[in-house]
Amino acid sequence: MWLRGTNYVFQRLLPQLCHRRTAKHKTRILVDESKSGLQYILYIQDISSMAISGGLESGSEVLKRTRNTLSRLNVGHFCPYLAFDVAAGKSFSLTKITRQGSLLDALYGVNDPLASGDIKYPGAVQPKPMPLKRIQFLGAKILKIIESCHQYNIAVPNLSLGNLLITESGSIVLGDVDDIVLGRTRLPALPPYEQDDEDAEENGPQTRTPIDILLFGIILLQLATGRVLDASHLGRYLTCQGDPLDKDDKEADEAVRMQRPHVAANLPSSVPDEIKGLLFYIFHPLIPADIRVLLNHSFFQTATSQEVEKAKWKKSDVETFHVAQQWWQSELQRREEARVRREEDKAFIREVKRRGIQRNGGQSASSQNVSSPSASAPQAPLPAAAPQPPPPPPVSAPPPSAPATPVSAPAPPPTAAPTTRQGCPTATPATTERRTTNATKRSTSTACSTATAKGCPTATAPTERTSTSASTATETVASCNSK
Repeated sequence: MWLRGTNYVFQRLLPQLCHRRTAKHKTRILVDESKSGLQYILYIQDISSMAISGGLESGSEVLKRTRNTLSRLNVGHFCPYLAFDVAAGKSFSLTKITRQGSLLDALYGVNDPLASGDIKYPGAVQPKPMPLKRIQFLGAKILKIIESCHQYNIAVPNLSLGNLLITESGSIVLGDVDDIVLGRTRLPALPPYEQDDEDAEENGPQTRTPIDILLFGIILLQLATGRVLDASHLGRYLTCQGDPLDKDDKEADEAVRMQRPHVAANLPSSVPDEIKGLLFYIFHPLIPADIRVLLNHSFFQTATSQEVEKAKWKKSDVETFHVAQQWWQSELQRREEARVRREEDKAFIREVKRRGIQRNGGQSASSQNVSSPSASAPQAPLPAAAPQPPPPPPVSAPPPSAPATPVSAPAPPPTAAPTTRQGCPTATPATTERRTTNATKRSTSTACSTATAKGCPTATAPTERTSTSASTATETVASCNSK
């Protein structure tokens, strides 16, 4: 899309140029210029994860400042950028092709730097160490690149064998500078010194070695041994003085470094003694390495030339780099605050669980003392229970009898009645509603009802006859009981 309005013509898609362990998430395209026929490399990447992606829009002031900074880079120290633009959420950067490849290509003896990484760096081929004279020259040039950035308190966190490109004159330049400007480096681009600008270089590092000097030591070790370190070894060297990104807790970090072994104590025997002394100083667990001490070391004095002088930067270009560093500082602070909140939440949950276990262990006591406040108050004594009567004797089933003849008197209600010694139910009132003052009538009616239920001779007691004597009723009941 971006090529339509330019003089560049698409040729082919390029594979990853650097080692697969350090490959960036970029799309590389080989393009030709229609007028001159020269070839260039076009880098395309998404800007959503960049530090200044919010203001990096077409025609914005941020885009203009970034384009000017990349176009004014010192060509003796950095790979020049011919064009930089943004379209459709993508950034497009155009650079020259270095036919000699990178330092990683030189270790493997690669002839075609545009070939795929799997072809250039096969597992069966072992890289070869560089001559000592060549290491002296390359090391001095890398130190000058770092010094050119440190004089303005700018870090170089993407320093590696893959993005140190060899020029036609045999020197080296730093590539992927746009990653530093846009805040897209793998390691955070933090200021190497606590002070700003011109005072930083005079005061030197305060607490520990800057991360780009540690990366320089790793490059020096790989050039001397011909071995490409993996991620575990890289982390071991980068953390030789503790966390290189945390500069707050100095006393605790000092205590940790006192117990940390020296990572340069077990270097391979193939490393020259001059380089061993440099590595011992760079990776020292207690002493921060200074860029000026390294430049004045006797090992690099013979490589001094006009080509390795410091680069001069404009103030606006320095501010462009500082924007990305400020973004990294705020991002790391946000991550640290999130980590502290997570630790506090975990501690709170553990405390709640501990209290819950203690409360469950004393649940019986707490239920009396807490959930029931009235339990602690003195209770009034309960009244003594009244004595209960003894249970009645078991009732035997009555013998089968003939069905009773109906009587004119109303039947008693179906209530359980106490038994007598013969198993006959006692006489009960026929009804509770018909109460009269004459006890004789009530006794006669009750006796007749009972006698009829037992099969005794019917003792009819008409209600009209009120002259029946009490003796007649008594005799009738007695005769029934005798049976």
